[in-house]
Parts: sequence; structure tokens; C-alpha cells
Amino acid sequence: MADLKPKLEEMKEFAEVLEDNRDELVQKVIDSSRLVRKFAEFDIESIIRIFRDYDQLIEHLDSQGIDLGSRESIGKVATILPYNGPGMCFGLSFSGAFLYDSDIEVKGASESKPFFATLERIMDESNLNYTLVNSDGTNLFSHEKGKDFMQRQLDPESRTRVLEIFGHDSYILNNDGTLIKDLGDLLSQKTRDFSLILEGPGKNRFIVTYPLTDVDACAKAMVDLKTLNTGQTCMNAEIFDVDKRVLPELLPRILAYAAQVEVNDPYYPSADIGPLKNRIAERAIGQIKDALDNGAKVEYASSNMRSQKFYTGEPSNWDGQSLKYGQHAYKFLPFTVISGLKEDAKLRTDETFGPIMGIKTFGDDQEVIDSINSPIQKYGLGASIFGDDLEGRHDKLLEAVRSNNGHVYENVFMFAPGQFDILTTPWGGYKNSRLAVRAKNGKIELEPTGPQYIVMDFTK
Repeated sequence: MADLKPKLEEMKEFAEVLEDNRDELVQKVIDSSRLVRKFAEFDIESIIRIFRDYDQLIEHLDSQGIDLGSRESIGKVATILPYNGPGMCFGLSFSGAFLYDSDIEVKGASESKPFFATLERIMDESNLNYTLVNSDGTNLFSHEKGKDFMQRQLDPESRTRVLEIFGHDSYILNNDGTLIKDLGDLLSQKTRDFSLILEGPGKNRFIVTYPLTDVDACAKAMVDLKTLNTGQTCMNAEIFDVDKRVLPELLPRILAYAAQVEVNDPYYPSADIGPLKNRIAERAIGQIKDALDNGAKVEYASSNMRSQKFYTGEPSNWDGQSLKYGQHAYKFLPFTVISGLKEDAKLRTDETFGPIMGIKTFGDDQEVIDSINSPIQKYGLGASIFGDDLEGRHDKLLEAVRSNNGHVYENVFMFAPGQFDILTTPWGGYKNSRLAVRAKNGKIELEPTGPQYIVMDFTK
């Protein structure tokens, strides 16, 4: 395997430059994606950490027996990034390609243009702009429409060997899987080997068992996970299963923490929840309506919504329902807690990008196990489980959770000290939470790849 030390040293230089420009980059994430400052800061801290400490990831993967040498000479790669975490996702994609001298093309979300323009300027001023240019002289950032970018990478004449798409549910995955099939048919016509890697989506599960001693810590973890990044990231919890014997004590604590959540202009430092893109907001509203039409109950909805000033400070930006910024429309949604969900509620089966906690109660562990194994549950990214004596009382449930989800947290909040690590925490999952469509010798394979790392791990 090639000596990676010089490249790792260069990446540490990148980290120093980003650290020096941290405040401006945070501001541009807010400007670009309307993310609240708290998450924008996390996003930029993540890309700094990725570049500064990538050697730790290599050591970690090596200790796991992953052959990094198979990444060499992979050829050209491409990636489509989401708008709701542009810094960290770019860092994860770019670093793997840069380390192994692979050409890479990056298609950021249209909202992210101001952020990436600032990133390019900063690198240029620091004499690091050569890192953003491929071997053929092309800039690695593409300004095409997403569909055009994807079609070009899939073209038989393209040199691209790997195309990685973050948040595939939001982009190309129909509920019936037809687009996956179409992509497979398209790839089967190729004469070259090719991998299409579909990252995400979310649907982390949160399970509360009986008995539960630390009710307060559990309630806080539930609210924290559901409000992270306005609920629009794969790291959120989305499926909430609570033992019916615990709910009477747990729900009041959830509502107490919910009342502290501030829905406000993302530029306000105190804001926990900002606006959602109209398309995402409407999807979430439809999921709430589906739940209520089938007997669920709203336990809480934020009343501290809507700043008097928003972005430009012009009230004329409002049309009563949504607001416009540039070419994109947004809506505020309250942080909403709903109880009495049915198993087939859309809040449980479909991707939910929004601050909505839908709770379903259960009577025993087998009911949750059946839910985990149900064919209507298409995702298995990660899971958290709270309760006393989990290993002793809930062995079968733990086995089902671990075998159907990626990273599993027990009696701890994902972002508690010492838990989540942007570099070494597996981000993958099972079922449709991570898929690879591969073309090899004219044959197509479509398979969940299991818990892996989002680091352009071309060995997948």
C-alpha cells in the first residue's frame, strides 16, 4: 500500500485553514442551508476533525482488518451531497478520494452554493486550490442539476467507477423500489464495472423498555435526538417504541423538555429548530395528518414559533404558509409530540425529515421484535434502547435490534461524551438504510451492505 503520510499531512493543513476560517464557514452553512447555528457549528467542526484526524480512522479500520490497499487505483469517483450537512459530507467523501489520488466530482445541493464558493475562495487564498482540481484540470465541484450530474456519471463513456449518493430516499428511492430497478437495468447495459452506493436514509429506532429507572435521562435523549438539525438528518431517532407501563411517567418528562425547545430564525443562537424546505415540510405535514386520521393524538406542539424577523427581516417574505429565500421556499413546523401511533403509520414506515416525535406503545418485547422484522419496516440504520438490566431481561430484543440495525446505543444518548465519533462510528445499517447497486461483467447485484463507514470506502 502507498505511503499515506504526505497526504495525511496535507489534510492536516486543510484542517488548520478551516479552523482559521471557522466563523465564516459556520455563517455560510446557515446562509446556505438555513440550519440553526448549533448544527452549523457541528457541521464545520466535523469537517475540521475529518481532515485533522483522518489518520485515526486509518488506524481504526486497520485494526478491524479492512484492507485499505484495495482502494488504490480505483479510478474516478463522484458523489452527490445533501444540503443538511454539507461540510461533514464533503469532508467524508473528498478525504477518501484525495488520500488515494482518485479524481472526484462533487455535486452539492443547490442551496449549498454559497458555502462551497466560500470554501473554494478560502482554499485559493491559502494556496491550496490545487487540491480542488482533478488530474485532467477540471474543478471537482459540479454546478449541474442533480439528475444531469447522475446521468453523466452513469454514461458508458464516463471514467467514473463509483457514484455515491447521500440521503438516497430523498433523491431516488421510490417506496416500491422501481427507481432502484431502473438504475439496475441501466447499469446492466454498461460494459464496465461500476458501483452505485446509496447512503442513508434514517429511521433510527428508539426503544424504551420496562422497568426504567432513569426516566429523565431517557426523556432528554428522546427530545435531543428528535430535534437535532430540525429533525432533518439520518442521525435522528424516528421510530419510537415505548413500553406502555413506562409511558405514564415518561411522557410528562418528554413534554417538559419539549417545552424548552425553541423554534426560531436559524440566525438566533438560541434556536433549536429552524425552517424546513417546503417539499420536506409538506411531507412531514402529510405524515402528521396520516397519524391523526388513524387515531393518534397530539400531546404537544411548540407555541414559540416564528421569529418576527426572518433572513431579510421583511414581513413581505411571508405568504401566510411559507416564506421565500432566493429560489427556495421554507416552512416552520412546531416540535410536535404524537402518541397512539399505529404500526403502519407513515411516521414509522417512511423517512421523516422534521421535528416530529411519534410514539407507539407496546405490551412486551415480542411486539417490538415483530415490528423490527416486519416487511413494512424498510430501514435499519441505527438504534437506541433504554431500560434496566437490558442484557438480563431483554436478551432476545437486543439480539433483534443488533441484527437489524447498524450502531446500537444502550442507555446512552448518541451524542453523549465518548459516544458518537464522526470518523470511527459506523454510519451504515441494514435493509434499505444502505444499498449498493453493482455492475460487474454485465451482471447486476443489489444488496444491503450492512454497517459500514461513509468515507468513500471503495471496498464496499
